[in-house]
Amino acid sequence: MAGLILFLNAQAQQDPQFSQYMFNKMSFNPGFAGNSGGICINGAVRQQWVGFEDPEGNSVAPETFLLTADAPFRVLRGGLSAVIMQDKIGFWKDISLRLGYAYRTTVGRGNLGIGTQIAFINRSVDFSKFITVQDDPLLSELSAEETDMLFDFSLGVYYEVPETYYLGISAMDVLQSAGKDLSGKGLKYTVDRALYFTGGYNFPIPNNPSFEIKPSFLVKVGQASSQYDISTLIEYNDKFWGGLSYRMEESIVVIIGMLWRDFRIGYSYDIVTTGYGLGGTHEITAGYCFKLKLDKFRKIYRNTRFL
Repeated sequence: MAGLILFLNAQAQQDPQFSQYMFNKMSFNPGFAGNSGGICINGAVRQQWVGFEDPEGNSVAPETFLLTADAPFRVLRGGLSAVIMQDKIGFWKDISLRLGYAYRTTVGRGNLGIGTQIAFINRSVDFSKFITVQDDPLLSELSAEETDMLFDFSLGVYYEVPETYYLGISAMDVLQSAGKDLSGKGLKYTVDRALYFTGGYNFPIPNNPSFEIKPSFLVKVGQASSQYDISTLIEYNDKFWGGLSYRMEESIVVIIGMLWRDFRIGYSYDIVTTGYGLGGTHEITAGYCFKLKLDKFRKIYRNTRFL
């Protein structure tokens, strides 16, 4: 019965969390699309609670893979985005594709993006690997892998004054779509609606402009629980950074990273503070932006011989 209880409590699976959220805004705010002014590709790999296994020795620790791409499109007066993500928890796996558009305009000294995304989510669970204490009629009917396809959409607003501060608010999976009934007894997949609030500020150190202090926060409010991240990074010469983050009542995170020839790479390690004996969490991020010179046009020269 333990496996079934675990599944029933996880019908509305929450969105995955990222410790380096400040470098992965596209994953939780559609309004960010096109904000960087270039074709930007970012990725993340997260291995949570390393060594966490079930009694059979199967790894049931969360694993997440993320790939995002976004770019400004002047003809559309905004930006386009695509997000591909695989999130695995135990024997439950989501593979999602999100396609989005953000309208962009200048407001005051900053840039405002108002965006939306449509989501296609393939959700699956392998019932054959569930462990029960006693025979369970429902699990006996669901003895193989079951899959379902869900559709949803998200909304987001993102505002940034370059090199100064940013603020964002978004609602992910607004419809909170429910999938098909797998058993005929009301057992359905559902998508967890979540609200995100994020912000950050750049503080140049007086008399030493090579260093900047960059505090930021992320608040996620889901159906089952809320998550609060508060972070501070110290950046040197726009190329190296390091700092700490605190996820309330869960973990302390160490973050380091560097920028090399427009290629960004970062690493973080979560130290769990819950006292449940869970292992640490590794996360690697990487990104690259192809800057676009939108204001320059090709010059055409005519030879007088052919006029």
